[in-house]
Order: sequence, then structure tokens, then C-alpha cells
Amino acid sequence: PYPEAGRIVTVQETNPDRGWDSFSIAPLNFWDWQEMNRSLDLLAAYRRMTVTRTGGGQAETLRAYRVSADFLEILGGNPVLGRGIAEGDLNPAGEAVAVLSHGFWQRVLGGDPGTLGETLVLDDVPHTVVGILPEGWEVPGGSQRDVLLPLTPSPSWYENRGSHFLHA
Repeated sequence: PYPEAGRIVTVQETNPDRGWDSFSIAPLNFWDWQEMNRSLDLLAAYRRMTVTRTGGGQAETLRAYRVSADFLEILGGNPVLGRGIAEGDLNPAGEAVAVLSHGFWQRVLGGDPGTLGETLVLDDVPHTVVGILPEGWEVPGGSQRDVLLPLTPSPSWYENRGSHFLHA
């Protein structure tokens, strides 16, 4: 259900020696693909996960995607308020930011436009709300997510090409 859907492809790794036709991607391989890419207009990665929201009464588990900078542009998820995840947001030393689904924004925050710039505590880390996704927009796979977060690398991502957990 995305704009120019016929131009969007899923990129996966293979390992014919082990009989694997496709599986998830190692971050080091994804970064190499981004650097060497000459065929695709944009290349984005994501990772499904859950986070715990605290600070608003009872703790709540949220469905999240950690995404790279071009994710929303590829899938037409341009925020109706604010902005999406930018390249600068991927820096682990930078400010933690969050883009909220329209449904979560309505259900939990009452659809208040003043939500932009507010702070949500997710997994004990304060995140600044920088954007609100369009109503009805969904991530790949059709499962609704409450929040999009930057795909910030951890130090272990630089150590092992055998650690496969990204989708692109």
C-alpha cells in the first residue's frame, strides 16, 4: 500500500553453501551495500522490537520499529506533523527522538499538536517527539507500530558480520 509500490524491493542476504535462500541482514553488510549501491535510489533498514513506556502512570509495552533515515521516504510515510527520522538521529551520542503513529498519538496523547517537542520515556531513556505519522499508514508486514525510533548502532554491530537481524 505504498506509493510507487512496483519500484520497492525487499533486500535480503543469501548463503547457498548452507542452503539458505534468504535471511535477515548483518548491519556491516547493510552499510557496505549503502556505500557501494549503484542500482537503488534509496536503501533503508529496519528492526522490529518492543519498548517500555514509563512516566505516564502504569508502564506500557509499545510496538516499535528502529529505522534508518530513508525508511519513511521510501514507504511514503511522510509525517503529518513534524519530521521523520533524519541521518543525524542515527548517532548514538545524539538526542534520542521518536516518531509516533497516528493511532498512538490519538489514543494516548489525545491528538494534541503540542505533543511535538514533548518527552516520552522509552526503556528508561527520554525521547523527544519529532513527528506524527499519517492516519492509517502502516509499516511493512501490515502490523501497526506505536513508535518509530532511529536505528542507532551499538558497538557490537561493528564486530560481527554473522549477526543477522535487520530487514531492508
